[in-house]
Amino acid sequence: SHRKNSDITFDKEPVEPAAGSGGWILQDSDDEDLIESGSGSGSGSLNKTTLTPTTTTMMTTTTTTTTTTSRPLTPCEKQRQASRQLSGKYVPRCLPNGEFSSLQCRNHPLAGDCWCSDLEGAEIPGTAMEAPNVPNCDTGSNLPPCTHQLVQHVRSKLLGNFRPRCAADGQFDRVQCHGSICFCVDESTGSRVSGTEVHIPDTPNC
Repeated sequence: SHRKNSDITFDKEPVEPAAGSGGWILQDSDDEDLIESGSGSGSGSLNKTTLTPTTTTMMTTTTTTTTTTSRPLTPCEKQRQASRQLSGKYVPRCLPNGEFSSLQCRNHPLAGDCWCSDLEGAEIPGTAMEAPNVPNCDTGSNLPPCTHQLVQHVRSKLLGNFRPRCAADGQFDRVQCHGSICFCVDESTGSRVSGTEVHIPDTPNC
């Protein structure tokens, strides 16, 4: 790969600059890939015998690792998977995390009856509506006040959260209880009437 001329030899292969603080390296496609994808540093020197510049280059590359994790199917996803195989059967709606969606419908929301669901997929009393009406389970804009508060309670994961008692028309029962205390409330808003609190088994005189 060398030819002699006045006792001095030259490399026949072309050379080009490399990343770093000095010198040249032989052109090579693999080295080019490394240079383009990393950063170089080092020092250069000249080989006096062959007049071939040399470079010591330290390359720094970055490796990105992507880890994919899978989780077992949730009850909603299992029920949805099984229901898809049966024509005409109710197919539950699931959230991205696998929980039951707050709104559940038989067929399309505008073609079948819909209702609000708890986290286990059970229908929340007082929320069912027939098409074209659809309950707004998140904002409660078309639900009675007590019914909406009940939806918020059963969808919440907070332990000890107050669960309202609702009348058939979606208004608040006059007597509400939380823990060992019962009290009177405004039937429209659910606001507690001050001074009516009693301990179970006593019942407040509303």
